[in-house]
Amino acid sequence: MMRKNGERSEPNVFLNAGIGGLTGLMSAMILLLIIAVLTSMDKIPEMYMKEATILSVALGALFGSYSASRRQKGKALLTGLGTGAVMFLLTLIISALSKSKALTGALTPYIFASILIGSVLGAILSARSAKRI
Repeated sequence: MMRKNGERSEPNVFLNAGIGGLTGLMSAMILLLIIAVLTSMDKIPEMYMKEATILSVALGALFGSYSASRRQKGKALLTGLGTGAVMFLLTLIISALSKSKALTGALTPYIFASILIGSVLGAILSARSAKRI
């Protein structure tokens, strides 16, 4: 029910962090698909796949955090960190359900760090652009 005095309820931080985590994960998967196609076409050498994976995860987290923080319109850093947490948990759940046992892989700490850095940078960029307006 909407109040008659025109006040709107503030968006939920947890809901926006969840949506941002899903957005970040999907954008990271799209970037990984593009990188896999470029690798199969021999445009990117296969020896750079670890770096490309970490970069695509960081860019996905940055995009998800930026979009979630823009939707929140306040508490940008909290929303960005929540987005990173959701994205990392989804990544861990997916890797735990896979048969390759990538949960204890060598890239897991690097993926966690890249998600954390990307989500914080996305929140900072979102907070900066909101202040300029």
